[in-house]
Amino acid sequence: MVELLLHYTLPLAILMYTFDFRKEYKKILTVSLLGIAPDFDALLHIHRSMSHSIIPYTIALTLILLFIKSHEIRKWSIIGYLIILSHLILDMFAGSTPILWPLIPNSICFETNITALIAETITIKPEVDVGIERTVFTKFTSLDAPIATSQGVAITVVLLTPPILKILLNRLVKSLKRRISE
Repeated sequence: MVELLLHYTLPLAILMYTFDFRKEYKKILTVSLLGIAPDFDALLHIHRSMSHSIIPYTIALTLILLFIKSHEIRKWSIIGYLIILSHLILDMFAGSTPILWPLIPNSICFETNITALIAETITIKPEVDVGIERTVFTKFTSLDAPIATSQGVAITVVLLTPPILKILLNRLVKSLKRRISE
């Protein structure tokens, strides 16, 4: 299971690299929260439910694009859609996900591994398995799910350190320029 921390910080990091965080930070921080939105189904004691299908989000985005004329709202709606899609794709590599439910009544899972055997020669062994199973939504009594793991925290630090350092360095340079000009 992909942890909540990565569902938030992966889109956050991508947006921090893509947009001017100083100007768009409120939108970036807010829209990145959509990365965890599909997991709100767990609050209803059903995980990987219809909230893990791209169909309702595609319908919502289509309606926004058809009826909303604001370029800014349309732009951030598309970004939000892609963030939700990133959640669903990550989950498909961690377990069965009903990505196309109800159009396709099956959940899909990708299992990928690339291993290396290093001996007298080096042998690379890629493995790809696609699992397909009937989608059944069942309530659970408890769910023990990671919010953050050591690997997730490490990945978050690696992804967010460069843009945060860039922001801090820019502030320092501006501050020094002001002091010099005074």
